[in-house]
Amino acid sequence: VSEAGPRIPLAPKADPCDGALDVVPIRSGDADHLRAYAEVRLAGASPEPPTFEVRRAVEIAFELPPGCPVHVDDELPADGGAAAGREVISARPAAQVQVLLPGTTH
Repeated sequence: VSEAGPRIPLAPKADPCDGALDVVPIRSGDADHLRAYAEVRLAGASPEPPTFEVRRAVEIAFELPPGCPVHVDDELPADGGAAAGREVISARPAAQVQVLLPGTTH
């Protein structure tokens, strides 16, 4: 997904089918600019989007502090989203889908 929240383009060149993760580190120094952009988007305007460093990877590992709130695909996990410890996320190339139509030959 190339956007987050109220259509904030974090990784506009992300391709969900390329088998890689586009990792966007948001640093504390980005907070004010990101907040201002989100507020303007929520008000219905279309300002120039912020730009962020994008790192591409097939796997990332990171440490979460105790009680860190997390969500996956906009959903809180069953445990309420509080996590701690080492987490690993891996990319998988997009699966191929074969569509079979009635009355056709292969």
